[in-house]
Amino acid sequence: FALDASAARSVDPSNEFVFWSTILRTAAAYQVFHRLESNAADRERVARFLIFNPSHPRSIGFCVREMSEALNILRHSFRLGKVRRCMERCEVMMDSLQAAGRDPALADHLHEFNDTVQQSLYSITDSIRDAFFTRVAAAPPAASAAAPTQAPQQTQTTQSQSQSQTRS
Repeated sequence: FALDASAARSVDPSNEFVFWSTILRTAAAYQVFHRLESNAADRERVARFLIFNPSHPRSIGFCVREMSEALNILRHSFRLGKVRRCMERCEVMMDSLQAAGRDPALADHLHEFNDTVQQSLYSITDSIRDAFFTRVAAAPPAASAAAPTQAPQQTQTTQSQSQSQTRS
Protein backbone atom coordinates (compact mmCIF):
# COMPACT_ATOMS: atom_id res chain seq x y z
CA PHE A 1 0.00 0.00 0.00
CA ALA A 2 2.98 2.26 -0.43
CA LEU A 3 2.59 5.25 -2.68
CA ASP A 4 5.20 7.90 -3.27
CA ALA A 5 4.11 11.36 -2.08
CA SER A 6 4.73 12.95 -5.50
CA ALA A 7 2.73 10.20 -7.20
CA ALA A 8 -0.06 10.58 -4.67
CA ARG A 9 -0.37 14.31 -5.40
CA SER A 10 -0.60 13.62 -9.13
CA VAL A 11 -3.45 11.11 -8.71
CA ASP A 12 -6.80 12.41 -9.88
CA PRO A 13 -9.05 12.75 -6.78
CA SER A 14 -11.79 10.74 -8.47
CA ASN A 15 -9.31 7.90 -9.05
CA GLU A 16 -7.79 8.11 -5.54
CA PHE A 17 -10.91 6.58 -3.98
CA VAL A 18 -10.83 3.72 -6.50
CA PHE A 19 -7.11 3.16 -5.93
CA TRP A 20 -7.34 3.03 -2.12
CA SER A 21 -10.51 0.94 -2.25
CA THR A 22 -8.59 -1.54 -4.40
CA ILE A 23 -5.77 -1.59 -1.84
CA LEU A 24 -8.33 -2.37 0.87
CA ARG A 25 -9.85 -5.16 -1.20
CA THR A 26 -6.40 -6.62 -1.83
CA ALA A 27 -5.81 -6.73 1.92
CA ALA A 28 -9.28 -8.22 2.52
CA ALA A 29 -10.12 -5.13 4.55
CA TYR A 30 -12.65 -3.26 2.43
CA GLN A 31 -15.79 -4.14 4.38
CA VAL A 32 -14.16 -3.80 7.80
CA PHE A 33 -12.70 -0.42 6.88
CA HIS A 34 -16.06 0.92 5.73
CA ARG A 35 -17.80 -0.38 8.85
CA LEU A 36 -15.31 1.43 11.08
CA GLU A 37 -14.63 4.55 9.01
CA SER A 38 -17.44 6.90 8.14
CA ASN A 39 -15.31 8.90 5.69
CA ALA A 40 -14.18 7.93 2.21
CA ALA A 41 -11.11 5.81 1.59
CA ASP A 42 -8.18 8.17 1.17
CA ARG A 43 -4.48 7.40 1.47
CA GLU A 44 -4.10 8.66 5.04
CA ARG A 45 -7.05 6.73 6.47
CA VAL A 46 -6.34 3.53 4.55
CA ALA A 47 -2.63 3.56 5.40
CA ARG A 48 -3.29 4.14 9.08
CA PHE A 49 -5.96 1.44 9.13
CA LEU A 50 -3.73 -1.15 7.46
CA ILE A 51 -0.75 -0.25 9.63
CA PHE A 52 -2.19 0.42 13.07
CA ASN A 53 -5.68 -1.02 13.49
CA PRO A 54 -5.38 -3.24 16.59
CA SER A 55 -8.38 -5.41 15.71
CA HIS A 56 -7.77 -6.08 12.02
CA PRO A 57 -5.77 -9.33 11.62
CA ARG A 58 -3.92 -8.06 8.56
CA SER A 59 -2.70 -4.81 10.05
CA ILE A 60 0.98 -4.58 10.86
CA GLY A 61 0.29 -3.58 14.46
CA PHE A 62 -2.00 -6.56 15.03
CA CYS A 63 0.53 -9.00 13.56
CA VAL A 64 3.46 -7.68 15.57
CA ARG A 65 1.40 -7.82 18.77
CA GLU A 66 0.41 -11.43 17.99
CA MET A 67 4.05 -12.33 17.34
CA SER A 68 5.07 -10.81 20.63
CA GLU A 69 2.33 -12.66 22.51
CA ALA A 70 3.29 -15.99 20.89
CA LEU A 71 6.94 -15.45 21.84
CA ASN A 72 5.87 -14.58 25.38
CA ILE A 73 3.88 -17.84 25.61
CA LEU A 74 6.90 -19.79 24.37
CA ARG A 75 9.10 -18.07 26.91
CA HIS A 76 6.86 -18.64 29.93
CA SER A 77 5.06 -21.88 29.11
CA PHE A 78 8.07 -23.77 27.85
CA ARG A 79 10.77 -21.87 29.71
CA LEU A 80 12.63 -21.03 26.53
CA GLY A 81 15.33 -18.51 27.33
CA LYS A 82 16.37 -17.99 23.70
CA VAL A 83 13.17 -16.02 23.06
CA ARG A 84 14.36 -12.91 24.89
CA ARG A 85 16.19 -11.40 21.89
CA CYS A 86 13.18 -12.06 19.63
CA MET A 87 10.89 -10.34 22.12
CA GLU A 88 13.24 -7.36 22.36
CA ARG A 89 13.15 -6.94 18.59
CA CYS A 90 9.34 -7.10 18.62
CA GLU A 91 9.28 -4.42 21.31
CA VAL A 92 11.56 -2.20 19.22
CA MET A 93 9.24 -2.64 16.25
CA MET A 94 6.15 -1.88 18.36
CA ASP A 95 7.87 1.28 19.63
CA SER A 96 8.64 2.37 16.06
CA LEU A 97 5.02 1.71 15.07
CA GLN A 98 3.84 3.89 17.96
CA ALA A 99 6.20 6.66 16.86
CA ALA A 100 4.96 6.36 13.29
CA GLY A 101 1.38 6.57 14.55
CA ARG A 102 2.16 10.02 15.97
CA ASP A 103 3.63 11.20 12.65
CA PRO A 104 1.06 13.52 11.03
CA ALA A 105 2.78 13.20 7.62
CA LEU A 106 3.07 9.40 7.58
CA ALA A 107 1.18 9.06 4.31
CA ASP A 108 3.72 11.33 2.61
CA HIS A 109 6.56 8.85 3.15
CA LEU A 110 5.00 5.40 3.05
CA HIS A 111 7.86 3.96 0.99
CA GLU A 112 10.40 4.80 3.67
CA PHE A 113 8.07 3.54 6.36
CA ASN A 114 7.54 0.26 4.48
CA ASP A 115 11.31 -0.15 4.14
CA THR A 116 11.69 0.31 7.90
CA VAL A 117 8.93 -2.22 8.58
CA GLN A 118 10.53 -4.76 6.26
CA GLN A 119 13.94 -4.32 7.88
CA SER A 120 12.39 -4.77 11.33
CA LEU A 121 10.60 -7.93 10.21
CA TYR A 122 13.84 -9.30 8.73
CA SER A 123 15.52 -8.64 12.05
CA ILE A 124 12.78 -10.44 13.98
CA THR A 125 12.85 -13.34 11.51
CA ASP A 126 16.63 -13.65 11.89
CA SER A 127 16.40 -13.71 15.66
CA ILE A 128 13.65 -16.38 15.55
CA ARG A 129 15.72 -18.46 13.15
CA ASP A 130 18.79 -18.14 15.38
CA ALA A 131 16.79 -18.99 18.51
CA PHE A 132 14.91 -22.01 17.21
CA PHE A 133 16.31 -23.34 13.95
CA THR A 134 20.08 -22.90 13.95
CA ARG A 135 22.19 -25.75 15.22
CA VAL A 136 25.87 -26.01 15.71
CA ALA A 137 27.14 -28.55 13.19
CA ALA A 138 28.73 -31.49 14.97
CA ALA A 139 31.29 -33.78 13.39
CA PRO A 140 29.73 -37.13 12.42
CA PRO A 141 30.81 -40.12 14.48
CA ALA A 142 33.55 -42.26 12.90
CA ALA A 143 31.29 -45.34 12.62
CA SER A 144 28.59 -43.54 10.67
CA ALA A 145 31.18 -42.00 8.33
CA ALA A 146 32.38 -45.47 7.28
CA ALA A 147 28.87 -46.90 6.77
CA PRO A 148 27.95 -44.92 3.62
CA THR A 149 31.06 -46.14 1.76
CA GLN A 150 30.15 -49.74 2.47
CA ALA A 151 26.52 -49.40 1.42
CA PRO A 152 27.14 -48.85 -2.33
CA GLN A 153 29.43 -51.91 -2.51
CA GLN A 154 26.79 -54.03 -0.82
CA THR A 155 24.14 -52.69 -3.21
CA GLN A 156 26.28 -53.51 -6.26
CA THR A 157 26.91 -57.05 -4.98
CA THR A 158 23.19 -57.57 -4.35
CA GLN A 159 22.33 -56.28 -7.83
CA SER A 160 24.93 -58.60 -9.45
CA GLN A 161 23.54 -61.57 -7.60
CA SER A 162 19.94 -60.80 -8.60
CA GLN A 163 20.98 -60.33 -12.26
CA SER A 164 22.79 -63.67 -12.34
CA GLN A 165 19.74 -65.37 -10.81
CA THR A 166 17.46 -63.91 -13.46
CA ARG A 167 19.73 -65.15 -16.26
CA SER A 168 19.72 -68.69 -14.93
